Amino acid sequence: MSTTPNPRSSSGAAPRGVRKPLPLLLRPFDSVWFGVSLMVFLFVFMSIGSAGYLIRQMRLFEMTEYEWFHWWPFNLAVLLLCINLTVVTVRRIRFNVLNLGVWMIHAGIIVLCIGSVIYFGRKVEGDAPVFRRVVTIESPMHEGRPVELLAVPGARRVVGEGSKRVVYEVVETNPSWPILSGEDEGKLTYSVSIGVTTPTRNFVRQLLDGYPQYTEDILPGSGRAVRTLGTRLVDEDLRMSMDVHAQEWFHIMDTWALYVREVGETEWAQRPIRRMPRYNDYIASRDQVWPTFDNPPLRPDPIDIAVPAAEAGDPLADANVRVTGYLRYAHPQTRLSPGGDMLNPILTMQVDADGGRREAFELVAFDPQKNSAAEGELRFTWVDSAAEIEPLLTPSERRLRIRVPSLGIDIDEVIADPAMGPEEPGFIELADGAFAYSVREIVDGLPMGDGTPV
Repeated sequence: MSTTPNPRSSSGAAPRGVRKPLPLLLRPFDSVWFGVSLMVFLFVFMSIGSAGYLIRQMRLFEMTEYEWFHWWPFNLAVLLLCINLTVVTVRRIRFNVLNLGVWMIHAGIIVLCIGSVIYFGRKVEGDAPVFRRVVTIESPMHEGRPVELLAVPGARRVVGEGSKRVVYEVVETNPSWPILSGEDEGKLTYSVSIGVTTPTRNFVRQLLDGYPQYTEDILPGSGRAVRTLGTRLVDEDLRMSMDVHAQEWFHIMDTWALYVREVGETEWAQRPIRRMPRYNDYIASRDQVWPTFDNPPLRPDPIDIAVPAAEAGDPLADANVRVTGYLRYAHPQTRLSPGGDMLNPILTMQVDADGGRREAFELVAFDPQKNSAAEGELRFTWVDSAAEIEPLLTPSERRLRIRVPSLGIDIDEVIADPAMGPEEPGFIELADGAFAYSVREIVDGLPMGDGTPV
């Protein structure tokens, strides 16, 4: 018995076990438990990144909180969760009035995830220090180049050399300076005082923000220049003005960069340092450090980070710059150790005084800045023979010469150390009392500003 297949019953039917490509692709996401697993993963990931022992600070990761939550595993998990919510909502939850709340919640989560990715992907955190005012200084001694000085106490600029050397320094700022005279009497304004030092004179110029007509100079020990000189300004050619400080640089938070420039230049070239550690110490050898506290012990763990040039005009463009170590809390220090081919005598001594006071000294014989201590009372000298010792034991002769040609004064006398006692040494008069001098103290090896003893 033959039969004819029914076209109506066979058309559109697919063999069993064969699925359409799109549902098969989305099938892994059509699972509530898959979404639950993703949420558990995200909960654990966020917990270990922001609470308790911060795994993100371990040597393997060295990540800030922002970097941890911007890392690809976190972003991938959020993306998979959004796909899972979309598939489950569309395929399992019928769209009607009763399920409208569920649809809104799932849509809100997806919108929140997308918005967070966009926000944190475009977010840049950092600092842009803005000072209240900047002072612009113009003078013929600057050769036509104005000088800018931030209105911050202690800010200092040195311009020129020799007879044209001028030092500008902010000595004082006052945000509520009262105007005591004129049409603006009683008003409060911002005041900045600039100290001016030249080879021939020094004075202080006071600037009032918004009131340039009240600019005046003050002479140390004499008060306002208008009372001493009859004019408000000591130097009419020296012009100073205050303006709002404009900041053009933004320092990105949690980033590192090496700034380089040639001596005399004002513009810096920066070299970003990628993957610089933050939370752990890295050294190649313990010989490179002197640990103050060694608990836990500092173990060698070298790093090697290349810092290539990133900007045109980098003065170290051809140099191979690398970061080979990092210490979170350290300061440079120089210590002397035995060994070497050159003769370099060093004496380490300790002095115990009454009252339990104790002081240690390290003297270097061949270094004029380090061969004496205690204001010259201690000195370490290296001799090659016994004959060189005798002159050192003989006190040197100290002489004082005073000359005043207009009064006919010309003395040259040997002076001795002043006697130690409750009374100060008396004065010796010269030229019938026109001058007098008194030897109060003699110091051997007094260090000068550059460290050289005299």
